[in-house]
Amino acid sequence: MKKLIPLVISCFFAVTLFSNGLLKNSTNGKPIATGKIDHFKIINNGNDVALVLANNISGSIFIVDLKDNNKSEQKANLVSEVTNYITKIEGALGVTGITIDNIEINPISRSVYILASKTGTSYLLKATNSGKDLSLVDLSSVDYSSLKFSNGGLFIQDITYGSDKLYVSSGQLFSGLKGEVAVATAPFEHSTSMTNRASSMYKTNWGGGFKTNAPIEKWDYATIGGNEKLIGVTVCAPGFSFDPSTIVGTGVFQVDEQFNLVNNVPEKVIHAFQDGKHYLYNLHNENGSAKRRMLMRVGEHYIDGTPKKNNKHNANVKRLRTFAGAVANGLTDADLKIYTTEYHMIAKYDDHNLLVLTSDDKLTMVKVGSKDPEFDPVSSIGPLSGNVEVHVFPNPVSSHFMIELANSSNSQLNYSYRIYNLKGELVQQNQITNMENEKVDISGFTSGNYQLIIEGNNSVIYNKTLYKN
Repeated sequence: MKKLIPLVISCFFAVTLFSNGLLKNSTNGKPIATGKIDHFKIINNGNDVALVLANNISGSIFIVDLKDNNKSEQKANLVSEVTNYITKIEGALGVTGITIDNIEINPISRSVYILASKTGTSYLLKATNSGKDLSLVDLSSVDYSSLKFSNGGLFIQDITYGSDKLYVSSGQLFSGLKGEVAVATAPFEHSTSMTNRASSMYKTNWGGGFKTNAPIEKWDYATIGGNEKLIGVTVCAPGFSFDPSTIVGTGVFQVDEQFNLVNNVPEKVIHAFQDGKHYLYNLHNENGSAKRRMLMRVGEHYIDGTPKKNNKHNANVKRLRTFAGAVANGLTDADLKIYTTEYHMIAKYDDHNLLVLTSDDKLTMVKVGSKDPEFDPVSSIGPLSGNVEVHVFPNPVSSHFMIELANSSNSQLNYSYRIYNLKGELVQQNQITNMENEKVDISGFTSGNYQLIIEGNNSVIYNKTLYKN
């Protein structure tokens, strides 16, 4: 097996011609001086993409300019199937017995990033060419901003990003007040601190009540019904959903238990929007094996705030599984679906497809929704129902965007669009009169995320997020 060639993320000019909009007053150098990469995430604002690296020793998050934003590479990077993948990584590294800690996909280039580790050493790899070509990511001289996420010696639990905000959970189990949540707003300024707050989690499995030794383990950002949410699962499997704006405040932040998956430990959670419904995918460590983890899907009515509205939270929470691990009696796939295949790790490709590392060491794509993988999701191009293909560009939007309806089998359909803000309020709607080149002016909108819905004869054919600069 040939050895890896380091992939250098570097700046070729003394003066940067194009700066990364996710960073502010960044510096150049090696971000992690001591210790290893304990967790990572890839974030983007539509144009720029960054690596978010966590280091427990320093209690810091590093936002690294990832110069990997070539959309033309998407199709070449789409993974079909690569067998013996951990063996392939170990052979390239010259190291055996590694653990795969996380996998993320760059949504712009569709390159795959893999965090592997062994006995205190971490390896960050980039996979291209359908996952077959591996390179080490060289972090010895990169542009980055550092953010302090904890001053209390807490360990990183998870990272998520949405609506220009980075959210970090950290903590330690069974040692006093050891849970914390933190937030920072992009662009991320170098050598600053995140706004953090001690946290507690309601735990019916631990006798009830809010537990301050219960950090928020795994979470993801979502917009459900026009409302921002942080959704996820914690150890012993209470699930939660709350408004991220409530993090900022005084005192211990209390997180309600809104559903319960009964026992064991979440490894990774992913939000997905499929066929008009929101779901939470949870990779669950059911038997203590890093290579044999159960995938389950939690339905929308448990993650949209409904349990709390109906007083079916905390002490009255619904247990979605039996203690034997099966779906609870009377529940359907709309409540909880448990998949039969076990996985080592998962990553979100798009709302309908996951990239998975299977328990038998295959890197492959798995369809979990109704659509095949889409290309160029940043500019929102993708096949839809029937023979209609919708193109919406650019995204992010400065003043206006274009709608193109291509390959329609029925040009007589009545097409229209609606735009909603994050509060779920309708802010603009109109008929689409020019199927080939409809110009939509949103220059008067404030910056932020909006939901664009396009209908044909009262059927939704397109539903995605727009970002207004």
